[in-house]
Amino acid sequence: MTSIARHVGGNWLLNALQLAAVLLLSPFVYRTLGAEQNGAWVVIVSWTGLLSLLVLGVPMATVRFVGAEVAKGDLAALNRVVATCQRTLCVLAAAALVVGLLSWAWFRLGWLRADGAAVLDEARRADASLAFLLIVLQVSAAFALRLPYAVLEAHKDFAARNMLMAGEVLLRTGLTLACLAWRPSLSTLAAVLVATMLVENLAARAVARARHPGLVFGLAGADLALVKPLLKYSIWALLLNVGALLSFRVAAIVISTHLPPSEATWFDFGNKFFDPLAGLLIAVGAVVMPYATHLTTKGDTRELREVYLRWSKVCTLASLVVLTFLVFVGPAFLAVWAGPEVAERSSTVLLVLCAGFLPYLPVRGVSVPLLMGAGDPRTPALAMACTGLANVLLSLVLVRTHGIVGVAVGTALPTALFAAWVLPGACRRAGVGLGAYLKSVVAPQVAGAAVVALATHGAVRALRPDSWIEVLALGMMIVLLYAALWLAVVWRGDPQLDTRRLLARLRRN
Repeated sequence: MTSIARHVGGNWLLNALQLAAVLLLSPFVYRTLGAEQNGAWVVIVSWTGLLSLLVLGVPMATVRFVGAEVAKGDLAALNRVVATCQRTLCVLAAAALVVGLLSWAWFRLGWLRADGAAVLDEARRADASLAFLLIVLQVSAAFALRLPYAVLEAHKDFAARNMLMAGEVLLRTGLTLACLAWRPSLSTLAAVLVATMLVENLAARAVARARHPGLVFGLAGADLALVKPLLKYSIWALLLNVGALLSFRVAAIVISTHLPPSEATWFDFGNKFFDPLAGLLIAVGAVVMPYATHLTTKGDTRELREVYLRWSKVCTLASLVVLTFLVFVGPAFLAVWAGPEVAERSSTVLLVLCAGFLPYLPVRGVSVPLLMGAGDPRTPALAMACTGLANVLLSLVLVRTHGIVGVAVGTALPTALFAAWVLPGACRRAGVGLGAYLKSVVAPQVAGAAVVALATHGAVRALRPDSWIEVLALGMMIVLLYAALWLAVVWRGDPQLDTRRLLARLRRN
């Protein structure tokens, strides 16, 4: 418990830093570039993000395969896996570059000449084209440079990984503020991403070598016999990535085919919080997955069950705290943070998405990585792929009749159904009955959240927040209410998280 909690705590500190960067940079970029150019940037990032599908889930497979060799203590086999993954990633990087250049040609000759981009003058279209090309180069190069992070995760070396990623966030934030103030353009944003990616990944390679002597990063020593099982596992990881991209990364593309670029800006602000929030819980999964691999390899089913229940409860609580804030205080936060126009146009999107992410987030945070780490990637991969397809189809239909709110509905409904699909399989793998999971994890926490929600609703109606002080005060009130209720009632006597022992320890200290 202590080791996992320490790693998760480090990951959450990193997520807090990433969220702070988003809160700082998003309104700055929006105000510097304007709604139309900001919308074009969202479209560029969405289109080029599809290139990441070509990585075929190899980084996730690397964590699984390297983690198994680490558990066995076989350094020679470990280096064969690393070399095989490195060679595979280089081939995939070349393929991504080719596909990316074809996508760039389509972007130049297609989207930039379409009616939706007519609001951009010729100079801004040329700049958008250059930005697209730079991001293609950045995404392709990142393929070949992802391996050190996968190796660090497989070694459970999350402290080093988090320090590297935190350095990238700070560097990217500083460069964005400085460079965009000097030259406000889309190509400037893209150039910053290229520069920070190169610095981050070269540093990651050096740190991984230094912290784990004996590791060899190179193409020599690759074992072609490992490619087949690696890709077999990667296919399921690929489906998971495809589904995630279709579920959460194509909204701007759908919007851009029917509405002006500014509408992508309004949707993006309503959707802005869910990527960091998902990252907060996936940070738990990044720790759970190698532990699930280790425990499965060792045959320790009892500890696997305890890890699953304990961290499902933690992730459910984290989701409830943040979503309570977003539902009741989110519109006021948008107004204070980015301006009244953003709040007016984006609040409904925010509220609709909250409904879908409430059941999804705890399952994505713990159930999915447990299944992946325990060697059962099929269930979450198929579920996520179907979720992504349903999202695209629903969004394409509803964007015509309900605009960006329709796209939000098309995202929220399949996302909620994903949880209903994956949860039973994860419970079986962990040796927990579905009924026992609902009784232990879901029911008491939802009941407690209802009490907090009623209190928050009353406070918002009475206060009608319109300043940073009031918004932050409400956020602090929500956190304190959850803390008090969970310590005194919800987790009191809980078999995995008994707060009586925690309070007794605090009194002794």
